[in-house]
Amino acid sequence: MTAIGIVTAIANPALEAVVIRALGEASEDLEVVRRCVEVTDVLAVAASGRARAVVVGDNLAGLDADVVSRIIAHGVVPIALVEPDRAWPAASFFPVVLDATADSAELARQIALAARTGVRVADLPSPATHQQLTQNVGHEPQSARGRVIAIWGPNGAPGRSTVALGLADEVARLEVPALLIDADPYGGSQAAMLGLLDESPGIAAACRAAANGTLDTASLVRLCLQLSPSLRVLTGISRSDRWPELRPSAIEILLEQARSVARVTVVDCGFCIEEDEEITYDTLAPRRNGATTTVLQGADEVLLVTGCDPVSVARGVRAVQALREFSASISVRVIANKVRASVLAGDPSNQLDEAFGRFAGVRVDHLLPMDTKACDAALQRGRTLADVAATSALRRSLGALAQTFVPTADAPRIRRRGHARR
Repeated sequence: MTAIGIVTAIANPALEAVVIRALGEASEDLEVVRRCVEVTDVLAVAASGRARAVVVGDNLAGLDADVVSRIIAHGVVPIALVEPDRAWPAASFFPVVLDATADSAELARQIALAARTGVRVADLPSPATHQQLTQNVGHEPQSARGRVIAIWGPNGAPGRSTVALGLADEVARLEVPALLIDADPYGGSQAAMLGLLDESPGIAAACRAAANGTLDTASLVRLCLQLSPSLRVLTGISRSDRWPELRPSAIEILLEQARSVARVTVVDCGFCIEEDEEITYDTLAPRRNGATTTVLQGADEVLLVTGCDPVSVARGVRAVQALREFSASISVRVIANKVRASVLAGDPSNQLDEAFGRFAGVRVDHLLPMDTKACDAALQRGRTLADVAATSALRRSLGALAQTFVPTADAPRIRRRGHARR
């Protein structure tokens, strides 16, 4: 039988000695191929293909969610050794969590089983239950999961941010807790649209906390700005050179926590989903568009926002095709924004349906009329459309779109008055 390669990365010498002795005395054919003291060593050995699992202690410097995801990407099983009486938030990233105080023979057996199968600790026969191991590492009971709606679209300013803000605001006015996240890696605009002088982007702080395993519902709420009784906003990065802070692994954790904060989370995405960086460098290089692709893959539904003029329609059709090539499982709805009869011959609805049906195989789900006056007034005052132009055609259309995401029981009525703001 081929020996199972094991890597250890345990800063605590006493715990490392226990693990090494347990693996050496195990009846399983286990081989410690490397004893690492740094994260870079762990990643190098994982990339070499010599190991099936890496056993990590709680004092390894530089360990975060991104490191764990990179280990998994190499086909290596990361195993966290947790002492039940010590808090270790980063253990929540590991697919396998084991009790460091278990009997040495039992510990070796569990490491071997995890290395062979990659099963979670809940499926392993262990003296300590999964609940006991994770009660001090940031796990919280999950309530009803909220929905995540991604607002995406092609380049050319089709109005993604306007639709995202309007949709989140209208959902909140239906008395449904809503969260707006600005996750555009090329530079967010939601703070500027709302007149918020936010020098410390909320999403950057949330991603740092997520990478360290300290992001929970309470901390996410603290990082958000309370715009109204039912609407919170997590502002984005204002400078495009800060995109490396939006790591895909951290974004994934952020979306999971957002589902506990709000019934409906609206995410304003970047326009680009190309993955050329992986070809240029390597599969583990930082990906500028990783935040966008992670949101699209993790969302319950994607709203593809496109314009209605011939150039925008052509870009929208290609965007639908690109999204299908990226992932065929993504549920997408096409939203035509800035709709006006002046650039189309005949009924805009029929023209757009025909174009998208013929070239993309989809129908246009919703039309949002062009309302320059109302949008300009909202930008000038740093408010939402409902605050400055409650009777505008665009606001009414956004309200109708919002109702499609909210069950009738959760939306007794639409408030027409403005919310009090902080």
